[in-house]
Amino acid sequence: MPSKIADIQILRGFAVLMVMSVHLSALRWFCPPFLLYAWTGVDLFFVISGFVVAGSFYRGRSAVKRFYIKRAFRILPLALVCLVLWILAVKYFNQGGYFGSPTLTNSSLLNQSLAAVFFYSNYAYLFGTYLSLAFYWTLSVEEQFYVLYPLIVKILKTQKTRIYFWILVVLVVAFVLRPLNKNESTDFLRLSTQFRLDAIALGVLVFELTSRFSVRWNSLGTGIQKSNRSKFSASVFGYLLVTFIAAAPWIFGEGTSRMLVWGVFFVALAGAMVVALASFNLNLLSFGSMPFRDILVWIGERSFALYLIHIPYEWAWREAYLRSALMKKWHLDLMVWSPVAFAAFLLSLFLLAHLAHRFLESPMIEMGSKVSKNAELSQVKSG
Repeated sequence: MPSKIADIQILRGFAVLMVMSVHLSALRWFCPPFLLYAWTGVDLFFVISGFVVAGSFYRGRSAVKRFYIKRAFRILPLALVCLVLWILAVKYFNQGGYFGSPTLTNSSLLNQSLAAVFFYSNYAYLFGTYLSLAFYWTLSVEEQFYVLYPLIVKILKTQKTRIYFWILVVLVVAFVLRPLNKNESTDFLRLSTQFRLDAIALGVLVFELTSRFSVRWNSLGTGIQKSNRSKFSASVFGYLLVTFIAAAPWIFGEGTSRMLVWGVFFVALAGAMVVALASFNLNLLSFGSMPFRDILVWIGERSFALYLIHIPYEWAWREAYLRSALMKKWHLDLMVWSPVAFAAFLLSLFLLAHLAHRFLESPMIEMGSKVSKNAELSQVKSG
């Protein structure tokens, strides 16, 4: 299963660390300049998601039903818990307005909640809805794609046809939709699903190609594994690709049309290449260092929880600091991250993500697998 490949988890770890370096002021104090705009970790997430979901899609009798059940149990529980906690924070722990304007109306809370639950946060934001949880836009892009994905697989019966289709999707998005876009809003290019589909489609394409040409692909992997020089070269190439993905906004120009029209395509292409390398399952991205590998795999396994939690958790720290400052009459300047506070924040963030993964995300994924299997069995019996 692609989702069990260690290098895929390492890439997830890199992707979430990139995104966190952009969002968290605690990290921005300590990051090199080129990582300050590494929001392209989202695009790496998109490629990984396309590859993993395509690889795990069950093409049996009740594939579509099973897919939707498993996807719901995978995404909704943690996303809904975070949403409920955010609503409570807005109401009762928001003196500084970090979780959203203290004057947010119930109607605004309802609109934001609906956008998050039904995965249209990206378009809700673009068309004027105030969003405190703006980072839910990535979930919206993915789930809008995956609403259609099983149906596309069912319609396009042969793998060869699907390969041509996904190539066409990539070419249309990269060379037609984005270049011909007339809307001058950078958010419109950044958040609209139709402009970000090439990354997910490239992930699906990597799976389809490596599956169709599996004999040759596995032979190539065997050749790399037998040669230390080839393995080292592949590892270096993989890290160069990850570095390029992280530095792309710095290279192309953060916020420029050059980045948002062409840069994201080259980022997605680099993501597809590094995911293809990871698919060999040769630990190419760990350089044989087990502690380094294990740490990144651990982070990657908790990347979804980290993604959903990291921004609200910093808001909570800032709110707590504000309340302490008011009570103890400290200066109310922006919170300065001392090394001790920085370490405490990160350790507690990773602990919270681990608890969410261990006691909510993993059990719900397992339950989703059981429910989907039961749904298949009941369909077989009724059929």
